Amino acid sequence: MGTEITREKFSERDYARFTERLERCLADLGQLLGRPGFGAGPATVGAELELFLVDGAAQPLPLKEHEHVQLTIRPTTSWVQETYGICGWKGGAEDADRFATDPELDFPPPREEP
Repeated sequence: MGTEITREKFSERDYARFTERLERCLADLGQLLGRPGFGAGPATVGAELELFLVDGAAQPLPLKEHEHVQLTIRPTTSWVQETYGICGWKGGAEDADRFATDPELDFPPPREEP
């Protein structure tokens, strides 16, 4: 199921390869979960998913073997995407994001330094 890790120090290349592989696996999982009808109807297949659970300092979480956890996967969104539509904007999300985040379009303009 996994490979025993026999060392505690890793190179930048090791971290980069791990990150790339993890991101690829999470993207694949996101596509699967995003399919229309995924999870609807009777269950037909069981699967085990092994994840790397770490805390904010990238240290392993102290979970016991076979302990159940709840996993929530949410797409990354900006405050513009989360509040889109509140004020009756008729344009698209990309335009709203540009208007909200482009420094040249700041309103009110930033104060000028004396």
